[in-house]
Formats: sequence, structure tokens, C-alpha cells
Amino acid sequence: MNPFVEFNIRAQWRNRRETAAEGAERLARLLRELPSVHPALNRWFVERSKGQRWFEPLGSMPPNPTELEAALLRGIPRDAIVRKPPSEDGFTVQAWNGKELGRSWAEFRTTIGAYDVKRRAINRFEFAFLDNTSSRDPLFLPEVVKELIKLVVGTMEPDCVDVFPVEWLFFGE
Repeated sequence: MNPFVEFNIRAQWRNRRETAAEGAERLARLLRELPSVHPALNRWFVERSKGQRWFEPLGSMPPNPTELEAALLRGIPRDAIVRKPPSEDGFTVQAWNGKELGRSWAEFRTTIGAYDVKRRAINRFEFAFLDNTSSRDPLFLPEVVKELIKLVVGTMEPDCVDVFPVEWLFFGE
């Protein structure tokens, strides 16, 4: 039996004009609480493309809003020929937990501060997990998923939240 389970939590909200500093405060509140939900969520590294600097810390822990603001302003590394997105597209950052052997892998991606008066802008906070359920501290447990949902809802104030697959509701039955 494969001990690895994939699951995702995705929160979305419509137009919400926020500065990078306001988004960083919101993200800092969420990151500050994650270690109390699960030990695998106690550190975060900037997710880079092309395998460069995979273990560059997102910022200090506990999180410093000024460092997170700088990360939001930098955004996700892009191809040099692509122009910087306009401010109405919001601020985006992506990070992962630096999976250790036998531990659960987690990443998040968020877009904060997206707004547009002509079309619907979508802000989001997405967790993706690859959980080793045979590890000493699995993530794919109903009480962990519930606490993560509460934390995301409490800090990001989304319009909707999806958790998939829905099997987490029945895990262990």
C-alpha cells in the first residue's frame, strides 16, 4: 500500500485591494500559527524554478512582516523577458517546507491584493500536501485538516474554501 496521500486546501476571495504590507501582516499571522497545528509546518523556503537556491528561507521564524512584504514584492521568479505584472494582479509568493526524509511535504502559494474594477480578480491561498501517512507525524488527519481550514479562514477571510480529495473526512474509519 502506498503510504503517500495528496490533499489540497484552497481558499479564494474576490477583489480585495491590499498593499504588500497588509498582505504580509495577514500571511505572518497564518505562518505564526502553523507550527501549533503541525510540526512539519514550522519553516518555509522560497520555491524557486530550475532548482536554484531551493533552501533559501522565506524569512525568519517566527515570521517578520517586513521580510514577507519583500517576498511578496519580489513575487515568483519569472522569465526575464516577461514584464512585471500590474499592481491590480496582486502580490504572489510560493514556498515549501523543505521536506525531510520520511516527513510530509507541503507547499503554499498565495495571491493577495488582486483587484480589478472591470473584471473579477481572484485572490487565493492554496496549500498542497504530499503526506507520508506512515510517518511519526502524519498531516492527513481530520483534526489537522480542520485546524488548517480554521486557520486559513481566520487569517485570509475567503469567500470560499475547498478541500480535496474529500476522503479526509473519512480517514481512519
